[in-house]
Amino acid sequence: MRWPACLALALLTASLGLAADLATSSTFRPTDLTATETIPDDSLERAADIQPFIDSVPQPSILHRTDRFPSGRDKVAVDIFHPPGPGTFPVVLLFHGAHPKRAEKHYLRMAEDLAEKGYMSLYVRYYERGRRGRGCRSQWSATVNDAVTFASGLEGADSQRVAVVGYSLGAFLTLGRAPVDERIRAVVAYYGGISHGEPDDLGRSMPPTLLLHGTADRIVPVRRSVDAFEAIRREGRNVDLVVYPGVRHGFCLNGRGGPDGHAAQDAWNRTLAFLDFQLRRPELLVSPLPLTRRIEPTMCTPPDPDSPPFLSSTPGYLAPLGLGSSASVALINPSRDEVQTIVAASRHTAKSHRSSHTRRDSKRTVVPAKAHAR
Repeated sequence: MRWPACLALALLTASLGLAADLATSSTFRPTDLTATETIPDDSLERAADIQPFIDSVPQPSILHRTDRFPSGRDKVAVDIFHPPGPGTFPVVLLFHGAHPKRAEKHYLRMAEDLAEKGYMSLYVRYYERGRRGRGCRSQWSATVNDAVTFASGLEGADSQRVAVVGYSLGAFLTLGRAPVDERIRAVVAYYGGISHGEPDDLGRSMPPTLLLHGTADRIVPVRRSVDAFEAIRREGRNVDLVVYPGVRHGFCLNGRGGPDGHAAQDAWNRTLAFLDFQLRRPELLVSPLPLTRRIEPTMCTPPDPDSPPFLSSTPGYLAPLGLGSSASVALINPSRDEVQTIVAASRHTAKSHRSSHTRRDSKRTVVPAKAHAR
């Protein structure tokens, strides 16, 4: 028998034996994708198949429907989640980041959770704006405006209490649009920033804003949120920044567990507390916010270019400890130097880790392959 035929027969026999072992072995277990081991950064699509960090059992009374609204020459799809019962509800619109299909179920689960908490929530598929989905940022920014118009006109929507939540690219779009749309009362921006080319005084009319970012983000550096925080604070507006050491991009869209999982739970709890404070605290229900942007003297100190406005008591979303898990670590409104120190330390740790692997690999003995018998 010739060598190729022997090799093929050997491989076939081995594969059949392995299949039989796996079928009969009581110790074989499938890979646990929910473990806290690190998943490579290029495995976002695979990681998106893991269960979301929010309880995956929604309330059956939540009403979910899909619709479309006009935006430019297109009609953009939107998922609408309505709380149970009659009445008017504050509105929250969610704007996805790049590659939304990979993490769609995470976005939808967060929108569903908002409805369970008493918000009318909308997940906007703004990528459908533009020729065959190939739009541009200016078109998508206009779609943010069109989405707010559509949401404000829905039955049961309180047009005086509208907030937007953006992720990555969606965060850039909402941070750019909110200052020029007085209907938007609050912004939550996950790992985003203010786009280059926006006016320097963009933060002057920014509504209350919550920024959330991880220091190990290699897609959108954490300095983009720090830049946005400082720009808005210089204008004396209400803005807060929460930074998670060692946490990567898309931490609430992958279900990786570990530091990302703790940060995802903490950030979502802060998001809910922030929205409650900005849209549902009792004094707002008695006296709605005026349409004209201004700093409320009963809530903030006079504007100071060197310090942000502060409240007489710390709201829940700025709790010093993690809100989702005792293992989560969150830095509240850190200085630029503090963030840079953490980033530098993380890079040094990663470099040392790679160096140790290199030294370990160099010590391995290479065994030459035996020559095949002829």
